[in-house]
Amino acid sequence: MRDLKPICKEYFWAWGDKNISKLAEMFAEDVRLRDWNLTAFGREQTLIANNNIFTSVKTCSALPLYMYQDGNTVACRLNVYINDDNAFEVLDLITFNDEGKIVEILAFRGN
Repeated sequence: MRDLKPICKEYFWAWGDKNISKLAEMFAEDVRLRDWNLTAFGREQTLIANNNIFTSVKTCSALPLYMYQDGNTVACRLNVYINDDNAFEVLDLITFNDEGKIVEILAFRGN
C-alpha cells in the first residue's frame, strides 16, 4: 500500500503557503470539501472555497501533529494557525484516489 502521509504534508504546506496552483494539482476533478463552515464539490468550487479563506486572512498554517493511514484515507490531527493567533485543533480525514489525488477532505474543528 502506498504511503499517502507525505502527500498530506505537501497539501498542508501548499495550504499554508496559499498556493492555489499546487492545490489544483493535488485535487481530483471530483474532490469534495466539508468543514465546520462550508461544503464544496468539484475542483473549481473547492479551489474557490480555499481562495476565499486565503483572501480573508493575513496568514494561515497547518502543523500536522499525528497522521494515521488506513487504506486510501489519512486521519491528520493538526494545529491550525490563522493570522498567527493561538492554534486551534482540527482533525482532517483526507481520502485519495488510486492516482494519489485528493478526492475528499472532511475537516472537524476540535475547539
